[in-house]
Amino acid sequence: VLIIFYVIVFILAMFGNSVIVCVIIKNFHRKFRTSMHLMIFNLAITHLLLTGLSLPIALSRDILGYWFANDALCYFYGSLTNALAIVEMLTMEFMTVERYRAVANYRNRSLTKSQASIGIVVIWLVGISIVLPSVISPVFRDLQTTIFCTYRFHSYELHNLIYTSILLMIVYLIPFAIIMLLYSCLAYNLRHHNIEVRERLGEAAVKNNRKVTNILWILSGSFFLCWLPIFICVILIAFSTAYIRKNFCTFRAFFIIAHLLGYVYGVVNPLVLVTLSDAYKN
Repeated sequence: VLIIFYVIVFILAMFGNSVIVCVIIKNFHRKFRTSMHLMIFNLAITHLLLTGLSLPIALSRDILGYWFANDALCYFYGSLTNALAIVEMLTMEFMTVERYRAVANYRNRSLTKSQASIGIVVIWLVGISIVLPSVISPVFRDLQTTIFCTYRFHSYELHNLIYTSILLMIVYLIPFAIIMLLYSCLAYNLRHHNIEVRERLGEAAVKNNRKVTNILWILSGSFFLCWLPIFICVILIAFSTAYIRKNFCTFRAFFIIAHLLGYVYGVVNPLVLVTLSDAYKN
């Protein structure tokens, strides 16, 4: 059953995100030459890398029930998965800020293609930089006689706790707070657009802004829901190894489901765009 679920997620994510990438490339010099579509393109590429490179390793690990390979592959898998998750999160945050700029102050021009490209490069550099500490640290941890692939800074447990806390704040809690705040402001602006803005942009433009914002809201909310269980696993491994040893079977089942949900987000992204966005639907 686990293999079937993973294969379905793999096929749907690879196909859906490949379609998004092809659509943007094919129409880039026409209606898709905007900062928002560049960020969606970056998100789709991230999903393709995560699904194509990380998911097969995760499937092998979950079927066997322990880390099956050497430390080199563990370094690769852990660093790649963490970096791509960070890139996903920062891209969603970037898209939210850009949408807020466009809606909150209609006089603001959208980011140019060059500015958006620079922003995407910065996102990748930040994602790589954040995972560097885990790249240079030993990676194996014995939980209930089972070897897990995870980061661990030598014998200094305090370093593990500090790094996990910082990672949780930077990658999940702070972006979540920022995105929720901006979407609350966006909802207020879209609901209480004054007459001047409606006359300037037109009713159709206001409705389009509302629709685009709803799409981004669904994408952001789906990300947080799909990745929340993984972050719970990270917290438990860092802070509660004793609890894991006592409840290992329960934790292992939750661990597998959590990582499967993380990959499911790669299916949600193209599905939402193709279903709700007229540009991609057409």
